[in-house]
Amino acid sequence: MTDFEKLFPDVIHCAGGKYAPDRVVAQGRADCHSLTYALGGKGVYSADGERLDVGAGDMLYAAPGSFRKAHIYPEEHMELYAVNFKLRAGQTLPFPAISHPGCRPALMELFVRLTRVWAEKEPYFAVEARGLTLQIICALARVPESGGADRRADPKVERVKAYVRENYTQPLSVPALAQLVGLNPVYFGSLFMRSEQCSVKEYINRMRINRALEILRTENLPVVDVALACGFGDAFYFSRVFKELVGVPPSKLRRGGSAQ
Repeated sequence: MTDFEKLFPDVIHCAGGKYAPDRVVAQGRADCHSLTYALGGKGVYSADGERLDVGAGDMLYAAPGSFRKAHIYPEEHMELYAVNFKLRAGQTLPFPAISHPGCRPALMELFVRLTRVWAEKEPYFAVEARGLTLQIICALARVPESGGADRRADPKVERVKAYVRENYTQPLSVPALAQLVGLNPVYFGSLFMRSEQCSVKEYINRMRINRALEILRTENLPVVDVALACGFGDAFYFSRVFKELVGVPPSKLRRGGSAQ
């Protein structure tokens, strides 16, 4: 049994973002522990010869010595966040090769923050990265076993998720999305929560904030324009949601350095 209180992850690398269709994202024998969180798209993952289909909400784990290979389906873009780390001799993790924690905003936030900390490399970033990786491990350990054992996704929830990923820049509402799949809005909201462990609104905001991160890293746009480009009609609400999920206001990540 894993003694989580004595875990000491030495983070080697972190990365996150959207990956192009038909791309091989991992291949070879792992020389460290690896956790990869899929937030969008579809792909195939092979762990020691076992083929596994991967979709949004799945968590992949590779232990040192395991042989892994993964590629993204043609016509699909996958959004992935990953952390590679080593543990002290004799320390192991009890995670399966694939689990389904679902769309958990708290878990998403940890991966996004970890990726940001690793990219910025401010003083003591390695200590902060270690702490965030520990929080990710603890969050996964707390997911009920049933949450990762049943991969039978509800087709109506999956249809709505796909629709949101393609249309998150447009106005979206729970009643409209429920109508899309022919369900009562209240029942649909409950069904989505059971499937993804987050509300429809949280899922939409996560997609929008992920897009905002891409824009802020690559373009020099005023915050209000970033908000509009991601589907937020209110720049103040956008900034509040961004800080809740990422940990810093969007103005701090803006290339130009000012809020505007």
